[in-house]
Parts: sequence; C-alpha cells; structure tokens
Amino acid sequence: MDKRYIREKVQLMLERPFYGSLIVRLQLRDWDLPTFGTDGEYLYCPKKCDFSSDEIKSILAHEALHCALGHVFRVGTRDEMKWNVAADYATNFILTNDNFRLPQGALLDKKFDNMHAEKI
Repeated sequence: MDKRYIREKVQLMLERPFYGSLIVRLQLRDWDLPTFGTDGEYLYCPKKCDFSSDEIKSILAHEALHCALGHVFRVGTRDEMKWNVAADYATNFILTNDNFRLPQGALLDKKFDNMHAEKI
C-alpha cells in the first residue's frame, strides 16, 4: 500500500471533515488496476500512482462521494460502464464546486452541471 493513500486519507479527515467522515468508513485495498474504485466497503487503490497529494485527496473524496450518493448501489440493471461514467460526471461536478483539484482527464462537462447520474 502506497503510504501516501493513508496520509491523504488522514489529511482529508482533518481538512475536510464531511469527506473525512465518508472516507473513514472505507478500507483501503491494493489492486492491480491503474485506477481507483469502490464497492461501498473497500476503496481499491492502484499499487503505483503518479498523482500529487492534492489529486490523491480529490480521488479519495471522489470515491467516498460515490458511496454517499449511493452510486455503487443504484446501478441496478444499467450498463455498468455507462453508469460509472454518468456517476463520475455527477460526482466531479460536486467536487469542483467544493474546490477539489481533480486530476487531468477527470470527467467534467458543464452540460451535466447539477444533474444526477440517472439524468446524465
């Protein structure tokens, strides 16, 4: 486990109590994929990461917010890839409005501002 993940999880708890209260419930786990993910219980983290501390904090908040918004539970019979993209747009809108610094390439589009994943 990259120690930066643990450090930024703690920093999120100290600096952003709302997001910290969400992230504290997720157990960090390594996995072999190059992206982060969550199933509502675990937050899966890539073994190698080139993101800055601020970007890691934003990603952790992003994954925690997926859980808080119920994205991991509302997928239902939808196409999982399309649902994940829609949920990412909805989540990233909230995070940018809360002044998080998302990594380059994060899914952002003003046409989806203030929309929930189902509408996107």
